[in-house]
Amino acid sequence: TPAVFTEIPSVQPYMKDSYGLHANLMLGESEDGKNYKFKNLLGYLCLNLTGDKCVKSIELTNNDGAYIAGVLYYQMSNINNAGWNTNVSSLITLDCGEGVLLSSDSAKPTAFWLTLPPQLFAEGFVITIYDDKGIAYVKSTSKPYAIDRNMIQPMKAVDVAGDTVLDIEENDGKVLFYLAERSGSVRSLSGIAKRDWLASKVMLVSSRAITFTWTGWVPLR
Repeated sequence: TPAVFTEIPSVQPYMKDSYGLHANLMLGESEDGKNYKFKNLLGYLCLNLTGDKCVKSIELTNNDGAYIAGVLYYQMSNINNAGWNTNVSSLITLDCGEGVLLSSDSAKPTAFWLTLPPQLFAEGFVITIYDDKGIAYVKSTSKPYAIDRNMIQPMKAVDVAGDTVLDIEENDGKVLFYLAERSGSVRSLSGIAKRDWLASKVMLVSSRAITFTWTGWVPLR
């Protein structure tokens, strides 16, 4: 059976209200070599975000490690079942260029499109949003999530915000965070952080991305 090799780009360009240039894949068949019938090969995840941030890039990581980008091939007899080949990755980045300013209206969120291979994200995925200051905001789900071929999967609007890290202390291999919530109160968390988070003393993160145990509330300092 003839096979067609193509590639799902691991870096996709942002485009307003659509997927980016060269991010979509289509396969055409013809009986006479002149007239072709094309079918979309991928599915479309539409992230809807609100807030006051300017988004520079968005990363989607598959929690179960299955590939979502790279070189793959399709059998002409079954376009619903692709095989992976080379340069594979379980992460896709949406490059927003100079930045996209988010809508503050929850009824009219800003849409970000990603093209993905049709598959079940059995353990969910992680979305990491980077703003124009290099600050990361992490949103995640561990629930199964299906992407179907030629279907748009819009997600509910999410407000891009996080907790401000006021201070970071390290003691005996443990990291102590002092986080200021949006309400203005302060809480203390101890746990394990990604090392690159320690580069800055003031940044925004999501507590969902930290393995932690409560150490109690602390007063404003």
